[in-house]
Amino acid sequence: MTHDLKGKRIHDAHLLATMKANGVSRLLTYNAADFPAEAGFSILTPED
Repeated sequence: MTHDLKGKRIHDAHLLATMKANGVSRLLTYNAADFPAEAGFSILTPED
């Protein structure tokens, strides 16, 4: 899977890659829309 990421979005990709490498499957964030749903992670917000 490839994504055309540039600028600040690359930081989100690095975060997901680090999570995957360490077996972390859930992320709590205020910016759920910044993360692709098909990434295979549970993206949670404080409201969840």
